[in-house]
Amino acid sequence: YSYISGETHFTRGSKIEWMTILIKELLNKYKKVTNENWGRVNGIHRNSWADFNLSSLEFAQEDKGDLLPSEDHKKVELLVNKLKTYEHQEEKYYLHGDAGVHNFVYKGNKLNGVIDPMPLIGPKIYDFTYAFCSSPDDLNLETLLSSFSLLTQDVPFNIERLLEEVIFQLYTRIGVCIRVHPHDLSGYLKSWKEWRVYLPSM
Repeated sequence: YSYISGETHFTRGSKIEWMTILIKELLNKYKKVTNENWGRVNGIHRNSWADFNLSSLEFAQEDKGDLLPSEDHKKVELLVNKLKTYEHQEEKYYLHGDAGVHNFVYKGNKLNGVIDPMPLIGPKIYDFTYAFCSSPDDLNLETLLSSFSLLTQDVPFNIERLLEEVIFQLYTRIGVCIRVHPHDLSGYLKSWKEWRVYLPSM
């Protein structure tokens, strides 16, 4: 891609502002794909999106250790099993695959470009929740629902499923944070205490 002026991480403005640009200019322009396996284009392919979620869960559990209560880990496992029930609804898209603030270029407090894709075949909701959870600020329902209302969808998407997708993404994000963004960890752990109420009952 061509050079994009600006800087990453900082002076990015509010989440709802850059999420709005991201959704309208990138996510809503994604193209469907057929005859492709789920998963990383240049990595391990999966037979289903549920398999991809399961591998993400395993990686996250390895990273966290005893950072979160064992009960939370068990509830997230239940959540992943519940997400399997949506398997028949999933549409395959060619995704950026790493659509987070660390790969966004900002200029004058405004999103100006997206760099460093890790191509992925998956549902559009993945890049949406990944972006939403890619920074610990504004991880609240108001920002989530306002931005989600802008995302075009092929199938009905109720609030319950949206919350499930977000909390699973947040869980995996904490694992990523431990490895490569430790300075954000305290913010994510604070948000987790608020979001864990949406975990399924055991």
